[in-house]
Amino acid sequence: MTEKQVFSQMQLSSIKENLETQDSYVFLKKGNEEQYKVNKQALNKMNQAEQCLWETMAEHPSETVVSAHAKIREGIDIMSHRQN
Repeated sequence: MTEKQVFSQMQLSSIKENLETQDSYVFLKKGNEEQYKVNKQALNKMNQAEQCLWETMAEHPSETVVSAHAKIREGIDIMSHRQN
């Protein structure tokens, strides 16, 4: 990936993260709202980690990197299902 492509991906990720944090959900309990916010932050960090691993996989594919990417993807799927 070129430097421009990496920068573009970072910008898109940042925009997506900003859009996702602008939810208008109303929670009856403060604890539920806090848990939702923490889960969103964790999901965003997992997406960023997945992107980094994807770039590493493209440049230097190895069994360890591919396995780590798959495990992060599974975690993202679990968190996404739980959040929705």
